[in-house]
Amino acid sequence: MGSLKLMCAGCHSAVPRLTNGRCDDCKATTLRLGTKKPVETIDMTPTWRGIVPVLVAAIENGTVQGRRIALEELYRMADLADKQVEASKVAEGKANG
Repeated sequence: MGSLKLMCAGCHSAVPRLTNGRCDDCKATTLRLGTKKPVETIDMTPTWRGIVPVLVAAIENGTVQGRRIALEELYRMADLADKQVEASKVAEGKANG
């Protein structure tokens, strides 16, 4: 990662020229510390398989509230799985009804 520099929060100009507290390039009034390098985003969404051991541990060893929350999450995940199965059936022309 590059070194941090004072940057305009509006146009991302490094070491912006200021007149009366405004960036000369875009007239923004906010400065920030940053780099010219684009910000990278890391997707940290857990997989269902990855979250199940956490839910099981909460059910087995958690507080009453922790158990309730874990069970609610398992039921929510089951509902989403059922909806996906139904959507797959509809897409294949095999819907019940």
